[in-house]
Amino acid sequence: MPAPARRDVVLRNLAFSTLVNTPGCGRLFLDDVACGRIDLQHPQRTWLRQFNPEDKETKLVNRGGDCWVLGLKTESFSINLSNRDGARTEIIGGYVRGPGPAQSAVGDPLLACIENIDSDLSVTLATRAGGDESHYPLAMRDSRSGVSRLLLMSDLPARSRPEEGVFNLTVSRGRGSPAAPTSDWSVIEATDPGVAVSGTWTRQRSFLTTEAGPDATVRFTPQLGAGEHVLWLRSPKLAAASADVPVTIRHAGGETRLLVDQRSGTGQWLELGTFTPGADGLAVTLTGVEGATIAADALRCVRRDLVAHLLRPDEGRKRLKRIALADGIGGFTLLEGREFPGAQGTLTAGPAHDKQAARLTADFTGGGRYVAMQMTGQHLLDAEALHLDVHSSNLVACGVRILDGSGQWHSWRLPLAGTGWQQLRLDLADSQGHWGGANDGVIHQPITGLCLLIPADGLTQTGKPAVLHCAGLEVLGGSAVRRLIDSQPDQAK
Repeated sequence: MPAPARRDVVLRNLAFSTLVNTPGCGRLFLDDVACGRIDLQHPQRTWLRQFNPEDKETKLVNRGGDCWVLGLKTESFSINLSNRDGARTEIIGGYVRGPGPAQSAVGDPLLACIENIDSDLSVTLATRAGGDESHYPLAMRDSRSGVSRLLLMSDLPARSRPEEGVFNLTVSRGRGSPAAPTSDWSVIEATDPGVAVSGTWTRQRSFLTTEAGPDATVRFTPQLGAGEHVLWLRSPKLAAASADVPVTIRHAGGETRLLVDQRSGTGQWLELGTFTPGADGLAVTLTGVEGATIAADALRCVRRDLVAHLLRPDEGRKRLKRIALADGIGGFTLLEGREFPGAQGTLTAGPAHDKQAARLTADFTGGGRYVAMQMTGQHLLDAEALHLDVHSSNLVACGVRILDGSGQWHSWRLPLAGTGWQQLRLDLADSQGHWGGANDGVIHQPITGLCLLIPADGLTQTGKPAVLHCAGLEVLGGSAVRRLIDSQPDQAK
């Protein structure tokens, strides 16, 4: 809903989806309100009490206004407050829940709980992440004149339990910040003064859109230090967007051209890759597409070693499919390797070693080479990695196979250590064996089948049955960026 101009507005004891203000607003009072997001695009004096925003986009945006919040409760994995353009915000008392596993898998792996950009901020609130939830990667990103300061969740004082943290900080343009400045992190928005824009673009809130074709370009030129940097483009939510937005990156190695699928954009950051600035720096250019709508939102550059410090393995990938295997065998069927007769096996589900899991058994006393659990009929586009939660008996290795879009099978052999539960991580590249379909060793997307097997030569003791429990399986990936050309410096234009 739009907030009317000039007059004071009071909203009490209600729920709504979105509120966006207009120029020349009067004062805004919200009391006991549950909502999606509040976007104060224009300076306004605002009082919020018993405030519960929940949205996949930034929940509260304050651009240049004065905002007081007494009692904040929120969840959903997105920035809770974006305080910018000389705004002043004070939050007195609040509770922020961390993201659950499904949100973490599809959200920004470097998301800040709060961002403060050239503004003043005072915050007292508590965060919680327990059970299947996790903390926000960053407590706060404070940026001044393009220089970012990062406050990690681990920097916050702990409450009575380690999964809980406390914000109790003041950030002032005149009095300093609790975080030290870093040149390792840079975020540039397309609407910032230093961004070179050519052609016809339309401003939509904090980003630009165009339908003007190749004559329309936006060029980001971040000021970066030496060394490798990971680059991301933010992709806003659009009713219609192009699947093939040309992006050109000039760097020390020459020029790299990519196609970015903006249809996946819901305010997400799409990783472009890792690049090193050249002698003349680094530049990223978006180019319009004839007959299509494209958006220019923001570019983020983070030193590679800082990314490695902040992220757990595979945290930057989306979860394409998750199979819990707690209430059954999840669509898997039993294979006893009939092309090599003699093996016998079973596939059941139930409790196993304090978890619910699928249970695969194998007996090779009569011969055979493998027993497997297999699932086909899938369509997992851009799969990049596989995670398995397994427990084994009488096994030193298991096998994994995937079926690609050409009908080609790819196989890997994974070592098993110890007798407890362990998570196996497999990057779906450079398979150890392949056959059928294209038969070229290249994984042709999408992935259409998965197979987990007990190999006869993977037993600890021959002549005895082997058991493999699987409590969960995840397929990760979903990149929206395709690489077209990598040119050397003398080839780049």
